[in-house]
Amino acid sequence: HGGLEKYLRAKLDLFWRLPKTGLAAINRDDASANRFRAATAAHGLFYGESGTEGGGHEWRIRTISITGQGIEFDIGGQTIISSLLGRFNFYNILAAVSVGLNQHVPIGKIAMAVERITGIPGRLEFVSETRGVKIYNDTTATTPDATVAALRALGSKKKNIVLIAGGADKGLDMSDLKKEIPKWCKAVVLIAGTGTDKLTYNLKPITYNLFGNIPYYLTGFLLRIIGELDPPPARVVLMTQREV
Repeated sequence: HGGLEKYLRAKLDLFWRLPKTGLAAINRDDASANRFRAATAAHGLFYGESGTEGGGHEWRIRTISITGQGIEFDIGGQTIISSLLGRFNFYNILAAVSVGLNQHVPIGKIAMAVERITGIPGRLEFVSETRGVKIYNDTTATTPDATVAALRALGSKKKNIVLIAGGADKGLDMSDLKKEIPKWCKAVVLIAGTGTDKLTYNLKPITYNLFGNIPYYLTGFLLRIIGELDPPPARVVLMTQREV
């Protein structure tokens, strides 16, 4: 799209094309909500953390829980549970729930449908767990904002994320992503590309340590690699062992 504003205008164009008899579901918590409403003559359905409103009806949200295990919230007296992660998925689910309610689908059926959703490939997709390390595939998150959303969904105060990112530059603002990386990541592996160059410009290096238990014949090889790392580790502790 060549920038966030162009991306937003492409979305607004979809709303502009809606017929007057159509339904425009708008996230009223979004900073651009008023622009989306102004872009369409269709019937409005507004959803957000406080609940959903449209067509003369209102459904209030009582409680919201968004954790590393999933999403749970109460709307219209029904608890909605999902294994999906992240606040952005809360809004995605709420949009679907809101449309269902507007179309008079029983809330119990909506809840059962949501609980069966396991996500889509490449979007915070759980791949496997090895020695307590969970691996997620988020390769469809090709914008800085999408990566920020993933970091917030999976991150903790312990800086538990090793982020693999980079690639081509789409002309998007990297400033928020630069601020979020040090909050959640203990290490970052960057793929070469114009976007990577833009991301690393003035980015403060993350401090990390290297510890290992290696065969003695690999010592020289690994030391040469470690010596070429940029940024270098703060500490290196290698224990070598001889074969018996």
